[in-house]
Amino acid sequence: MQLDAFTVYQSNVTQTDIYGFELEASFALTGNLSLNGFIGYTHAEYGQYIDPMLGIDYQGNLAANVPEYNAGLFLEYRNRYGVFARAEMQNIGSCYFDRTNTKRQSAYTLYNMKIGYERNKWDVYLALENLTNEQYFLEAYEDTGLGLGWLGTVGDPRTISVALNYKF
Repeated sequence: MQLDAFTVYQSNVTQTDIYGFELEASFALTGNLSLNGFIGYTHAEYGQYIDPMLGIDYQGNLAANVPEYNAGLFLEYRNRYGVFARAEMQNIGSCYFDRTNTKRQSAYTLYNMKIGYERNKWDVYLALENLTNEQYFLEAYEDTGLGLGWLGTVGDPRTISVALNYKF
């Protein structure tokens, strides 16, 4: 909470209840092709928590900026000549951006691809990330001091990159 444009008030959460799980699996489909996946679930809820400045009781609300779940599926090809390719899908669950649980981001899915060549200490590849140019936020908060509304960190747009790496 901002008291004015130059003063920021922060209060610590006195109790949070967090539990969840993550499962991972990997399957060799052929000698060169593998399928990997994961799924995770997080339940993060405020326990006893009354904001001392505002007097608002947040008990029972979901913790801000904690996605409900995440999941991914990756198909990877590698051959003995050093050629590799990877296609991946990642789904990030919905989350609230505020303690009152009023500003919510919906779940979103990212698709990425990578193809390249690797040998001993070096590799070169072409990567395409966020193929569908999904628009999403990594985190956000409300600016109450300057009246700017909601501010946040925007996730990367569609990105194409080429990289050459050498390991010393």
